Amino acid sequence: TDSDPIYIMIELSDPVAYYEDPNFLYTLLKDRSGYRLEVNYYIFNSPEETMVIPDFFGDYPITEVMNLNVLADPNSMKCLANTVTKYVILPKYLKVIQSLTFRKMSNLREIVIPDSVTDIESSAFQDCKSLTKVVLSKGLREIHHNCFKNTPLNEITIPDTVETIGPSAFKCKTIY
Repeated sequence: TDSDPIYIMIELSDPVAYYEDPNFLYTLLKDRSGYRLEVNYYIFNSPEETMVIPDFFGDYPITEVMNLNVLADPNSMKCLANTVTKYVILPKYLKVIQSLTFRKMSNLREIVIPDSVTDIESSAFQDCKSLTKVVLSKGLREIHHNCFKNTPLNEITIPDTVETIGPSAFKCKTIY
């Protein structure tokens, strides 16, 4: 049927595999420890208020997430900017939230970062104009620059495990 996912596999010489369905692009990491999940253009028109990112693809866990649109045009955040999505459920084995992944996701209200996440890269949640609640991972080590810049966060607790907080990571009007 038209709603069935279409899977595309391309084996490269390094070897890495890519799989695509209407929601996400899955890239097997070179060390085969898991997949990087890239949010596909489909999400731009998604009517769902909750985006659920799966824990696994096949036998491998999802360990990284990123915004696929950034690859096409780093200056354009059209993929997630105007979605009705208010909540994102992240995979429980996630280790890294890549740069710009949820940037400008205007309706995102809250996010719980799983305890497996050690790194939130630059501008990952920058300009999320409705983001008021973030629960950070107990295993988090790095929060890169501009990570939560220009968000209306009410409060946030930084875990003791955090070693590095980049410049302007929490440059918010509501947090001082």
